[in-house]
Amino acid sequence: MSPLGNSSHCVLKFSCELHAEQSSTTIKYKLDKGDYEKLNDFLDIYWDKLLDPSILTVDEMWEKFKLTVLDGMSKYILKNGRQQKMKNFQPFSAELRHLIHRKHHLWNHWISSRKESVHREYKVIRNKVKRETAKLLQREQQRISAEYKKNPKLFWQYLNKKTNLIQRWVL
Repeated sequence: MSPLGNSSHCVLKFSCELHAEQSSTTIKYKLDKGDYEKLNDFLDIYWDKLLDPSILTVDEMWEKFKLTVLDGMSKYILKNGRQQKMKNFQPFSAELRHLIHRKHHLWNHWISSRKESVHREYKVIRNKVKRETAKLLQREQQRISAEYKKNPKLFWQYLNKKTNLIQRWVL
């Protein structure tokens, strides 16, 4: 991997092999996207009959209640699944992807060989990548500012994504 920033000092190169035995995904509900009227109708049942304490224990009543509510949630509230957007997704052109790949290749080649000619070529490609990504960012910002009157939400989403505001409560 090529270094972050403009320095080639203090770079560690290592490989790490990880093995994951089990992968679990948790379902997250989009609570603001639920159809709560239909969920309310679904849960409008005679709970005293369903959770009769003369027949069921407390644990069994809890399980029935939980399964009923979760069943309603799965039917009437949207879930976050694999359709989540990738964070920091940038629509790179094929040329820019090629330059980035070339930059990484040259960096690895320079680290292993320490040839000055390779290092000069790496710096040229690194600067091209930097210029192209800056141009891409500038075009994106110009597009957002041009659409501000039509779509102010896009502007504020971009602004909130780029600013890190930490609110602290003082008691």
